[in-house]
Amino acid sequence: MIASTDHKLYQKLQKAAGKKGGSILKNIRTCKGGGKGLIAGAIVLLVFTLPITILGFVTNADTIIPVLLSVPGLLLLILGIVLRNKRNAGWVSYYQKESGFSETELQQVTASCLLRLLRLRCADTPVR
Repeated sequence: MIASTDHKLYQKLQKAAGKKGGSILKNIRTCKGGGKGLIAGAIVLLVFTLPITILGFVTNADTIIPVLLSVPGLLLLILGIVLRNKRNAGWVSYYQKESGFSETELQQVTASCLLRLLRLRCADTPVR
């Protein structure tokens, strides 16, 4: 089987590589980072402090304590979103700086990677 960009599996791989733009390089660069870790930590803090915050408001306890418990989680969430967006916006410039390729060359590398994945995938499937 000759692998081409018209193949169904190629289209699936491109869709799986990244819903926005379909770039493997973008997916590799943006699937990790400190921003996502901060968001996860903020969610954990908010989930564990939410019952205490609600309990504090229901019992008419001192209102500053429930707010103080939620503030670190909210700050981490905002910081994590900012860092994640910064990383997502700068993936092309990162690869241009690291590799010295232009944007069109990076797109060719992405297409080449997808075709190699397709060839590997087709080689693994038995011929019927």
